[in-house]
Amino acid sequence: MKPTTLQSHTVTTQVESPRPIESTSLGEVIAHYTVPGLILLCFIIAFVVSSFPSLPKLTQKIVFKRPSKIPCQNCRFFSNSSYLKCAVHPTTAMTQGAIDCSDYQSHKSPQS
Repeated sequence: MKPTTLQSHTVTTQVESPRPIESTSLGEVIAHYTVPGLILLCFIIAFVVSSFPSLPKLTQKIVFKRPSKIPCQNCRFFSNSSYLKCAVHPTTAMTQGAIDCSDYQSHKSPQS
């Protein structure tokens, strides 16, 4: 048997050292962290929405109100008192029944 000799080879590789923070531009940082940040934000929003089951009901209550067709606030018999809203028709004041009120008189109309 013939003796074999093993030869050792030395391999040298250069490992790039991480760049210092000073050489990293803001654009590179934003590009690197934008997608993971958006994904994290989506998970946080989904968690918050699922944690509050009454949130859809709350958002339904926030509705822009249309101008009211109820004329009571412009009537001379209307008072903004919580005890007596209207001296003539206290039960129908500020309701849909007050839209066609026969006793409506505007503040601007001359008193008779």
